[in-house]
Amino acid sequence: MKKIIIKGSVVGLWLALSPILSAGDTPISLFGHLGNEQKRAQSLKPINHAEIEKQITEISYTPVTFAYLELQFKTSPLLAEKNGELNGAITLEVMSQTPEALTRVSVRLIDKNGEVFQTSSPLLLRKGIWIPIAVELNPHIQFESIFGGDKNRQIDFPVRLSGLTVGFDKNFEGTGNIFLRNAAWHSDK
Repeated sequence: MKKIIIKGSVVGLWLALSPILSAGDTPISLFGHLGNEQKRAQSLKPINHAEIEKQITEISYTPVTFAYLELQFKTSPLLAEKNGELNGAITLEVMSQTPEALTRVSVRLIDKNGEVFQTSSPLLLRKGIWIPIAVELNPHIQFESIFGGDKNRQIDFPVRLSGLTVGFDKNFEGTGNIFLRNAAWHSDK
């Protein structure tokens, strides 16, 4: 199993994801930002969690302002060069003090022609507890949303991870936060 690990940290409004390496891992450096963060009443900030010696990304939000947050990567990691290689899972750990506001985490893939493919996993969180999330990817997956690019609704390889989204409960009032750490691509090839 090929494993690519991504660790989060924030500098200003930009998110810098740098690799955590162990034997056999492929290093990846990513940079990204939240889409329309001021208009959507969202913000990013780094937290150094001394207890576990890890960098954690905190995203604050106001669901009534916008229905989801969108973390866009400036540099997208390669997931598969050709058909048949897109088999594995994007994993990460998620925590929130307002879990009732969160509904789904989605991954967005982008193919060589700029077409975006989105699939997700429900978020079933408990207040203040880190929960592992996995979004499975395979050649037979039914994507929930496909847009942009050449609009042929087929992945034109190679394909990369372009970003993450988190959906909000539209009935949640007030502000909330979500903490992300230990994102990784686990390939079964």
